[in-house]
Amino acid sequence: MSEHIAISKQALQEGLGYAIEQFAGDEGREINDQSARLAMHGDVQAFYAPAVRLTIDATLRVMRNPEVASRLSPEIAARRSSSTFVAEHFATRCTEGGIYAALYGGTPLATAAETLSLNDVESLLYPTYMVSLASAPFYDVQKVSGGAHNVLRKAGIPAAERTAIIARSTGLLAISGVSKAYGDTADRYLQWPYVHQRHLELHNGKAATVSFTKTAQQRLHNWSLPDGGCPAGRMNTGGKMLLQNYWEQMVELLVPEDATANTTPS
Repeated sequence: MSEHIAISKQALQEGLGYAIEQFAGDEGREINDQSARLAMHGDVQAFYAPAVRLTIDATLRVMRNPEVASRLSPEIAARRSSSTFVAEHFATRCTEGGIYAALYGGTPLATAAETLSLNDVESLLYPTYMVSLASAPFYDVQKVSGGAHNVLRKAGIPAAERTAIIARSTGLLAISGVSKAYGDTADRYLQWPYVHQRHLELHNGKAATVSFTKTAQQRLHNWSLPDGGCPAGRMNTGGKMLLQNYWEQMVELLVPEDATANTTPS
């Protein structure tokens, strides 16, 4: 992993072990059971939710490890890059090593698999597909949190308050609904790697938040499809979509108090 920052095998193993414990714990079992029920009723994306959840849990655990956290860049895009590199490692390891398949076996998810097509079930063994599912949420959080950070910085909001404001700004999750068919169009409009400030607005008050402007909200709505966008934005886990469950944790990871969002948007 020298392409980003060196991460010890011990830290990686500890992260995966933690995630497996979460998968097998009470909350994990409840989510697994619900995902199986949804999958058996035709919601194929729900079938992958436990695997994606495991991958994100492992990634966040590693990125919080003091030996890793102390060496991360303050630049939001760079932190996302390091995070997705770790997520890709775990997704590849869990597919090629049969870890996803082994964990699904003996649970209601195995029963749900019998109702799905062979292609759907075998996706748990395809690194490319699982890498895509696990890394997509980090890209979406990067785009909107970096843009929101720049809005707050320009407005003179103290650095110590920015992360909490962005974490409260759950309306920014609308970014996850953009269909892949409109992905390039959305990137040209919103810009990359961070949403341009002109598409966002600050709402001051006791609990300040940042949201998309009404014009941007309408564009996002037009580019959203029920079966499109970031899969994590549509994976139901315990009454919330998976990305909703991880939004605050991802924001805290990508937007530390000393965060910067200086990469020039293209």
